[in-house]
Amino acid sequence: MGQSASLANIRQHFIHYAQENLQEKLFVHTDKSFYLAGELLWFKVYDVDGSFHKPLELTKVAYVEILDQTQKPVAQAKISMKEGTGNGSFFLPVSLHSGNYTLRAYTNWMKNFSSSYFFEKSITVVNTLRSPDPVQQTASSGYKVQFFPEGGDLVQGLQNRLALEILDTNGKGVEGCQGAVLDQNGDTAVQFKSVRFGMGNFYFRPEANKTYHTVIKIGSDTIIQPALPGILEKGFVMNLVDADGDRLELTVETNTTLPDKTLLLLIHTRQVLDLTETMQLEQNKAIFFIDKKNLGEGISQLTIFNNARQPLCERLYFKKPGALHLRVESDQKEYMLRHKVELGIQSENESGSPLAANLSMSVFLLDSLQSPEDGDILSYLWLQSDIKGYIESPEYYFRNSGKEVEETTDNLMMTHGWRRFRWEDVLHGEKKIPEFIPEFEGHTVRGRILDNKNSTPVDDITAYLSVPGEKSLFCAATSDQNGNLRFDVTDFFGSEEVVVQTNGWKDSSYHVNILSPFSEKNSGIVLPRLRLSKDQEDQLLERSI
Repeated sequence: MGQSASLANIRQHFIHYAQENLQEKLFVHTDKSFYLAGELLWFKVYDVDGSFHKPLELTKVAYVEILDQTQKPVAQAKISMKEGTGNGSFFLPVSLHSGNYTLRAYTNWMKNFSSSYFFEKSITVVNTLRSPDPVQQTASSGYKVQFFPEGGDLVQGLQNRLALEILDTNGKGVEGCQGAVLDQNGDTAVQFKSVRFGMGNFYFRPEANKTYHTVIKIGSDTIIQPALPGILEKGFVMNLVDADGDRLELTVETNTTLPDKTLLLLIHTRQVLDLTETMQLEQNKAIFFIDKKNLGEGISQLTIFNNARQPLCERLYFKKPGALHLRVESDQKEYMLRHKVELGIQSENESGSPLAANLSMSVFLLDSLQSPEDGDILSYLWLQSDIKGYIESPEYYFRNSGKEVEETTDNLMMTHGWRRFRWEDVLHGEKKIPEFIPEFEGHTVRGRILDNKNSTPVDDITAYLSVPGEKSLFCAATSDQNGNLRFDVTDFFGSEEVVVQTNGWKDSSYHVNILSPFSEKNSGIVLPRLRLSKDQEDQLLERSI
């Protein structure tokens, strides 16, 4: 009875949290990713719910920005959204420096959560009229190595599986590195290597009263010695493997003696509950068999709890989703300049049946400056938006199949963590009133009324917003206890002048500050400095002319 009550309690808290914290995702399709200053950047915005990836009509406004290396905006726009899509463009001024920039997008509702949920994409802008900034040389080993115990912890006396990731200074994986875990006497405990995208994994059983360190050889002459994660004396480990073609086998093991040997397994896919199950530890081990057909497509999170509702260990699993297939046919194979191009596009599901789709298409020249795009809406929604950090060649996981792809995908799940919520917030967090509400009908103009004498906020003062001109607008709002104002502007777009004021006859001692609707939070991702090779000079000259 206690087991059922604990499991039901976790389920109830999880479902309640998911209902109170709707997840929203944006994807932005740009016409290309390499631009010259003075060009136009065209884009289309897609808005979907974070659980089912269906078009979302929650908001009528999306915020799109271009940020420089210091995370300062160089271009900002509000984009009108209708039926989950919107489109627009940026003019890239000749005042921009050559470099890599971040294009990001979010909604007002998304500002309630971490900025790591915002859509981000790297674009390159080259200004041929200005000399590029000198590239600063930094002294570093040039490599970043991390180890990730499956389940979260490395535990003494238990068979642990560790994933590793070896990256160069540009964040690219380094393949073919050979390494070993050595004890204090220099004896080899286990050997390992990095494979696709610099990732890999190996099994390791640390012994009591021993200390360990690693040695990794990169290339022919580089030796590094990164540290292992801390080794716990007591704890839990988990190991997920394919049992057969249709099932997964999840083994949980501990070296801790527990008065209650009940373990609770909860699996969800993007906050949609897939499976809950209980199992008893026998000789400090429990084995769960999971039918793959019960899991949602994309990334699922598997978490083990004890009967006291404490999360013990967890990991991610990726189930490759079915994709929309597009067939594109042109009326000719070759075209002359200024010749009309006619294309026929057919969208189908995996079985070949016609399927309606909302699409966008870009056409650009492939040369030494512009390469094919790394990711698309498929890889972003199903993969990049739900795990931490940079993913090298995300399209690889969707366009390929086979044993190597499965192993690489498993390494990716172990080296990139979940980021959507913390269990502490789900099980023990208090309900929070969101600071930003969805812009259901149009964009919201926020401001604050301040006293002219001491610049303190003033409550219960009415202010008026108006837009003079042929397309006029007028609305009013009253300040709250913090002096905040909110004007809900419905179906009004354009670049007209906006006037906000209080009643001059009785409230002339106050003034109104309009608050920026754009987020000041950033994800902290640092883009690499732009480096142009000599063979790109001719292409740049031709493009600039």
